[in-house]
Formats: sequence, C-alpha cells, structure tokens
Amino acid sequence: MLFGTDVGYMTDYTTDDEFLALQESGLNAMDMLRMLTTAPAQRFGVLEERGTIAPGKIADLVVLGADPEEDVTAFARVKAPFATAR
Repeated sequence: MLFGTDVGYMTDYTTDDEFLALQESGLNAMDMLRMLTTAPAQRFGVLEERGTIAPGKIADLVVLGADPEEDVTAFARVKAPFATAR
C-alpha cells in the first residue's frame, strides 16, 4: 500500500485525518513508514537507488516534530526537510 494525496495545492490542508484513519484500520507507524518510503520505491522500480538509507542511495530525509510511534499524525508535521543527498 502506498500513501499519497492529490491535494498539494491547498495551504490549509493536513494529512492528519488520513494517518488516523490508517491507524483505525489496524496499521501502525512502521506500516505507514513503509507506505511513505520502501513501498513507493518498490512500486516504481527504484528500490535499488531509493526508499532506504544506505551508502550510495539517494535519500530525502526529514525531521518530524514528534515520534510517530506515539502519534501517527507526526508524519504530517515535518519540522526540517533536508536536501536530497547521495
């Protein structure tokens, strides 16, 4: 399963409700992390170069405002994005 939204143009939109609905469906923070990282990389055929943190791979990193294990809506609150690095 992949996580995504078509609503990138609304400034007052948050994905909190989507993460809460996924949790209510029985998914946990690790399931959601896979939906945000390895699952899309695998689906789009780029798992060898993206999706995990490893030497030589492309990585888009973020710092979250809270621990998603404690509050899954933390995935919606990126405090600091980092530039793509290899």
